[in-house]
This record gives sequence, structure tokens and C-alpha cells, in this order.
Amino acid sequence: MVTQGRPPSDSKIDLPLGRVPGTNTNCWKAEEVLAMIEHCRSQEQLSWLGKVIRALATTGTRISEIAGLRWSHIELQNWMVRLVDETSSGRQGGKGRRTL
Repeated sequence: MVTQGRPPSDSKIDLPLGRVPGTNTNCWKAEEVLAMIEHCRSQEQLSWLGKVIRALATTGTRISEIAGLRWSHIELQNWMVRLVDETSSGRQGGKGRRTL
């Protein structure tokens, strides 16, 4: 929104986020992600894993969300992935319903 002038750039809040205390969650550094992708590219049998790592790092999705993608979620022309929360979609029994 700031890049569009709403709100004005002088009202920007720069708040670094740290790790939540008591978790083992790790946030990879850009250099670490690039090293993992390059390692996977260097080994033909791991090329698929490099693509998964890239998808995870650039979309912020969870591994289960990447694994559960359907072709209807992918717009190849626009290089976009659309994830829709279907918890209130009205599907019966919740089977196959995506939750985010």
C-alpha cells in the first residue's frame, strides 16, 4: 500500500519479526535458500526438490499447501498460484475442502 501512496511513506512502520519463543521454527536466510536450490540443481535426482524449495520460499506456503495444489489453482500465463480458503464454501462433509 505504501508503494501506491496509501498511506503516505512517512507513516511506514518498520517492525522486525523475531522467532516465536518456545518454537523450533526456523526462517531461512536468502543465501541458505539459494545454496539449497543450487545443491538440488547440481544433482539430477534432486531437481524436483529444488523446485519445491523455491515454491516454498517465494510463496510463503506450507509444504501441505504445495502438495495439495490442483491445476485449477495455477495460472501459468500470469505466474500466479491462487489459494482460496474453502471453509465456508458449502461443500458437504468438508472432504477435499481447502483451509488456509
